Amino acid sequence: MLNAKLISFDETKTGASYLFENTNKESVSSSVAEFFGKEQYKLEEGTPDDGIYGTGNAALRAIFGGLVRRFKFKVTVLEESGNVRMSVDKAMSGALGGALGYSKMKKEHARVAAGLKSLVQE
Repeated sequence: MLNAKLISFDETKTGASYLFENTNKESVSSSVAEFFGKEQYKLEEGTPDDGIYGTGNAALRAIFGGLVRRFKFKVTVLEESGNVRMSVDKAMSGALGGALGYSKMKKEHARVAAGLKSLVQE
């Protein structure tokens, strides 16, 4: 659990933005990495505070489309005016999997956004 206060949460079509106080960039990055690890995601590119977490097999997704579980999220953690802003955006549309893939990506995004929001003691 992240020992911080969530002071702002905004959801967009491609992701979600969280603004925390009473914490630092390293604590937020560490909590996000732990969350994604528990959800079977791996850091595929970048660093924990500016990277892409993914799960599933890209090659199998290309062959079998929406029948294969494959999701990617871009995470950015920045210090901003004494607070910490975390953005989590879809790093893929799900379109490669057709309508089924798009629908699954939308549901996974909502699940991940809610899971990350619950990391904070409110």
